[in-house]
Order: sequence, then C-alpha cells, then structure tokens
Amino acid sequence: MNNHSYHQWSARGFTLIELMVVIAIAAILMAVAVPSYMSFSANNNASDITLILKASINRAKNEAVRQGTTMKLCALKSDGSTNCGIATSWQYGWVIVPASSSTIIQKYQPNGASGIVISTTGTPPLSFSAQGLMTPIATFTFTIKPPQCTSGFQVVVGAAGQTTTTQVTCP
Repeated sequence: MNNHSYHQWSARGFTLIELMVVIAIAAILMAVAVPSYMSFSANNNASDITLILKASINRAKNEAVRQGTTMKLCALKSDGSTNCGIATSWQYGWVIVPASSSTIIQKYQPNGASGIVISTTGTPPLSFSAQGLMTPIATFTFTIKPPQCTSGFQVVVGAAGQTTTTQVTCP
C-alpha cells in the first residue's frame, strides 16, 4: 500500500463578517467625505468663475482702450442671447461687445449645472470708455455665490476700471 500523506488545505480569504465590516466602514467614510467634497468643489467653481469674470472685465477695459471705442460687458440670457439691458443676474454668462456694434469680442458661458449665482449692484451693462474709465462713472459690484453657500466672492469695479476681489460670508 502506498502511504500518502494528506495535506490539510486551509482556505485563505476573508469571511463574510470581515467583508461586511469593511463595507460598513467604507460607507461611513463616504458619508462623511462626499458632502465635504461637494462643498469644496462648489467653492472651487465659484473661485474659477470669479477669476474668469475679472479677466473678462480687464479684457473689456483693455479692448476699449486698444480700439478707441466704448466696450460693454453684458449678461447673457438663459437661452445664450445677449442681454445688454437691465439684467442683474449673470449666471448664464456674459459677452464683451463694442457699444457701436453687435460683434462679439468674447463670450463666456459657465457650466449651467454649477448652480453658482452671480448678482450685481450697479446699472448694467458694465461699460468702459476709450480712456478705460467706467461709463457712467460709478462702482459696479459682482457677488459670486456657490450653492449651499458658506462663503463667496465679491468683485468691485471702481470708476477707473480697477478691480478688487474679497471673500464674503454668505448670510
């Protein structure tokens, strides 16, 4: 007779209880991390739009001086058409156009799903003379707020066309 030695095989792996504990811990971590990430992402989008808005304001001023004509920064309507009238909500985007024509120098349309609200104080549109000064001479304030706002940004355009940005707390 052959004398075979039999090896006892032990199963290697995880038990069902161990897998359930790991999944429960992962679910708890996700429940804590996802809202923080969403807030971080929304604040980042607001910061990006603030920088793009400042760049557009500076471009409108520079184009006015370069072309020697009045330039307007106008809000877009929800359908993407230009609204150089009385709009005070700029979340659909904006365009830079010469006052004397409808030629679009620059157009910006943010992602509509961002939920960011852009409001203003001042009489739209934002206009710059050929000398780079606001017309009429006044200050113009943009407030950029992400959804579930804890803090947002405020961009103030002075009469000389200079911009200042501050972080603001949402009410």
